[in-house]
Amino acid sequence: MFHKDKEPSTLIWGLSNDYTPWKIKSNYGKLIIDSYTNEEDLFRKVENILANKLKLKKLKNNKSRRTIGIIDIGSHTLKLRIYSGSEGTSANILYKENASLGIINEVLSNNIFSENIIIDLINQLTIWKEKCITFRCEDIILTGTAAFRNAKNTDYLVSKINSEVGLKIQLLNAEAELDLLYNGVASSMRTKNKFGVLGLGGGSTQIGVGDNKTAKNKYFLDFGTNLISKKWSWSKPFTKFEYNTIIHFVEEKFDKQIPFLNDKIDHIVYTGGETEFMLKCHLPLTTFNSSSIHVSQIDIESFKQFCFQFANLHPHEVFERFHLDPKWAIGAIAANTIALVVAQKFSVQYIIPSNFNISEGLILAAK
Repeated sequence: MFHKDKEPSTLIWGLSNDYTPWKIKSNYGKLIIDSYTNEEDLFRKVENILANKLKLKKLKNNKSRRTIGIIDIGSHTLKLRIYSGSEGTSANILYKENASLGIINEVLSNNIFSENIIIDLINQLTIWKEKCITFRCEDIILTGTAAFRNAKNTDYLVSKINSEVGLKIQLLNAEAELDLLYNGVASSMRTKNKFGVLGLGGGSTQIGVGDNKTAKNKYFLDFGTNLISKKWSWSKPFTKFEYNTIIHFVEEKFDKQIPFLNDKIDHIVYTGGETEFMLKCHLPLTTFNSSSIHVSQIDIESFKQFCFQFANLHPHEVFERFHLDPKWAIGAIAANTIALVVAQKFSVQYIIPSNFNISEGLILAAK
């Protein structure tokens, strides 16, 4: 069993083609891959696994655990994560769910949240609030990002959410969004070398460069995957010429918005579910040794080759071959292209995939 909500602290090698890192087919047992932050966390997780497997009573934990619900209203995808954790241990995900409403499409087209989007959003938030109550969450944190920064009727929507759902929303500017993302990743890093963190959404892109404490330099792009996906719809395989046209478009946008770039980094952490994505797509990952959570990396040349080969497939083949959700995977080409251009602009040698998002930073701030 591959625990997709945690990045494995150990990589498995030497498996035949009949076996994959995320799904072990065996009649003799199950493999559980998980991560830990310290010895106490390790012992607790082993205890829980054995207790569940052997139907034993779990030992009492003297430290009180908090349960928190985090709802992130992204430009394209809404994310619900319900976490449980105590001081000194990593937070466990008790429940996760995504919903795709395509919010940024409405905002970019009309500069407002349409009534249909507002109704759908209110309904989804009401359902997820009830889910948080079911899990006895002590707090529910609700955040809004790029779409809320761009819409003209944001105040109206915020008021509706407050009155009809009973939740107050934190509106994050691009810098606050990057700080949460960077802090969450930095807490898992042990390297003393400078590294980057890439946050890539539907309506914006953020890059932080610094150490394992804070981002020293911050860079912002006012576009994300939606701009690319709308300009080049993925209905058939892209030719080499067509894909290079997309790359050149992103490069020009980058150079215009970030004309002076002095930072050069060997590694950049590519956040937002990329570990799960790269595992599913069978990318040739090697070991990154400076984190107990982010343990995989891919060299830039391999990633570049993958980007074109992925774009050169028919979307139906991608869905069937890698079991990707079509609603989410449709933006994968755009995300890969932006990530590739950013990595090349910063002279990156290795990309570190990450399942982290702003939730990890919010969890740290809530402790």
